[in-house]
Amino acid sequence: MYYCSYNSILVINPVGKRRQWYTPFLVSSRIQKGQKRRWYIVDEVISSNEDKLFYLINGKHYSYDQFSIEIQF
Repeated sequence: MYYCSYNSILVINPVGKRRQWYTPFLVSSRIQKGQKRRWYIVDEVISSNEDKLFYLINGKHYSYDQFSIEIQF
């Protein structure tokens, strides 16, 4: 997954197909043992000075690696 702009990311699947995904898009929380999967809407994508991605969800910033994206190519 790569940052494109505040409203999109570039997703590359295992065989190299690319797809640009625009906000708002759905992500699910990474499942912890004993927890249910929860879904969230990403309103904006932010890249830090260290090139780490963050999602703006309900007015708060969260690291992208706390979530999964399910995309059909």
